Amino acid sequence: MRRLPEQRMPHEPMAAEPSISELAARCISAAGTAHDADPASVRTGILNMAATQLPHWFRAERRTAEATAVEQMLARDDFQVQQLWAFLADDPGRLTARNKLAELLSSSLVHDIVVGSIRQGNHAPKSGTAADFGALC
Repeated sequence: MRRLPEQRMPHEPMAAEPSISELAARCISAAGTAHDADPASVRTGILNMAATQLPHWFRAERRTAEATAVEQMLARDDFQVQQLWAFLADDPGRLTARNKLAELLSSSLVHDIVVGSIRQGNHAPKSGTAADFGALC
């Protein structure tokens, strides 16, 4: 079916889910061997980008319930990335945010930001000293 530019499909096609783990691994590799990075910290940083953008996008569309739900979901200790993707596939408004997020996470901008953050030492593995343990408590 051909679409004219002014016509909208009733539902957007769903963008593929970018793998947060694969994105983190690519960024760690791109940062170079001189920069050691904790993969869990890099994944957390990427999720923090999502946590910043998704509520903003929902609030711009006056969908405050979704914005709050995403904030609460991402703050949970037992949060799993698949929960977020499933939540975002639930209705057309959420699907739009899901597609924006997939596009953002697949962008060179996010890649460059994460690589730069790694190179600045923001994701260096913890040394495991008593001082480090005290800082975590």
